[in-house]
Amino acid sequence: MPIFLAGFFPEGLWVVALASTFQHAIYASLFYVKSAATIVKRNHSSFILFAYSLKIFTVLIGMWTMVQADGYPNLSLPLTILGVALFAFGCHLNLMVHQLLGVPRIYYGFELGLETCEWIYDYPYSVFKHPQYLGAVLQLVGAWLMYCRNEDGSLRIEMALLATYLSFLYYVTVQVESKGIIGVKSKESVK
Repeated sequence: MPIFLAGFFPEGLWVVALASTFQHAIYASLFYVKSAATIVKRNHSSFILFAYSLKIFTVLIGMWTMVQADGYPNLSLPLTILGVALFAFGCHLNLMVHQLLGVPRIYYGFELGLETCEWIYDYPYSVFKHPQYLGAVLQLVGAWLMYCRNEDGSLRIEMALLATYLSFLYYVTVQVESKGIIGVKSKESVK
């Protein structure tokens, strides 16, 4: 995690930021470091297990941190409803992506040459360019709106900073993946 962010995150949230940074750095290494891609290609199922474990760890630390920091449920009904709607829609997008792609493709099975596939034009890809990442960002913002309040009802700024930082990581991941440095196929090459 960049040093300039360390002072913004209370106990535990810096672990979430660091674990997320590590996770996205590993994904980026698949596109820029040929040896990393080779190792993951040989051990794809272990890579998937590691990636899921890291995500679960990150979520549990984030939840623990919110409980420890005495976060309060949102006191504003409109913001709570908006938060629930965003979180639910983000979950919906991620479930649709998992259903359409399957776990091996989500974790770069196609890009590593382990999976063959056709380009998907169905919903949610027919509406959103990167529905999985959009879903993750919507879940972050929704959780922030639902739960991350101070006792006086004001939004907790450190959670907004964390959501912004994690959204930035997803943006960088999209940019890296769209470059297609190690065999990411374009629509035209898949047809």
